[in-house]
Amino acid sequence: MIENNIKDTAGGFLNFLIQSLVAMANDPANKRYYLPVFLKDLKVDGDKTLVPYVTEINMGGIESIKSQVSETLCNAAWASLEGYDGAHAFTVPVINISSVSINGLNNALISSYRVYPANAQMQYAVVFSAKMNAYPALGDLTFDPAKFYFDVTCQSDDNLHKEDIHSDGNFKGSVGKANFNGVLLISLNDDLTTTVTVPESYAPEGSGTMAGLSIVFAEGDGLVVTDITLEGDDPLKEPNEEAINQAFSNDDTLKKIEVLFNESINKQSVRETLASGMQGKLNDLINDLK
Repeated sequence: MIENNIKDTAGGFLNFLIQSLVAMANDPANKRYYLPVFLKDLKVDGDKTLVPYVTEINMGGIESIKSQVSETLCNAAWASLEGYDGAHAFTVPVINISSVSINGLNNALISSYRVYPANAQMQYAVVFSAKMNAYPALGDLTFDPAKFYFDVTCQSDDNLHKEDIHSDGNFKGSVGKANFNGVLLISLNDDLTTTVTVPESYAPEGSGTMAGLSIVFAEGDGLVVTDITLEGDDPLKEPNEEAINQAFSNDDTLKKIEVLFNESINKQSVRETLASGMQGKLNDLINDLK
């Protein structure tokens, strides 16, 4: 889907450039402008790759998993205390993903874009959406490997017993359907070059505010966490694994992963890297047309 409401000459030229670039970015035969190759070659923070992209996701406590998950763990902990059958309480579980490698961010095809008229700074906005997992041969979007740790405290009502439960482990995650969305602010310079930035956020006319870069997992077919394993020889390993599975299958947990992952993707260094790369491609295209 292509939309634009550009009337001025400069805007019309920009729309022609974007339309041409999108066609080549979606063409696997065009190795110079093909989007998956472009994204795979990008470097973030000096020498880190965008594909795979390595980050942390510090989720903290998740209230909605407190009852089910904590009770699984605390019941197991109390069962290990011989003869104790008293009442107990538990804290909100804390889950953090201490290291995750996200693969497949380059497996994308631009499915739609819209060019907006220039603002007061003479910047045209290009709002785009790319379909993830577009090319089967490139591999799907996955979280692998991912390391997590999990903490919960069990406290007996008589305050005579307290159990701090800490688990470290690994999981894999796969993404069924997702879209990669973004905004480019583009200025056309007098010397027929472009200047491109990716804003932290943008509010298209008639729409709500969107992040400069974000990935949206499809509801019901988004991130699915699989292959959860715990490290070490924990006597509560079986109930711990059950609790971790309960935690990661919770919709609130997965939504929080999406939100915090997008905070990482939308950080300044990633936005500047993508903007610089897109600026180079646009200027290359202009030179090809001269």
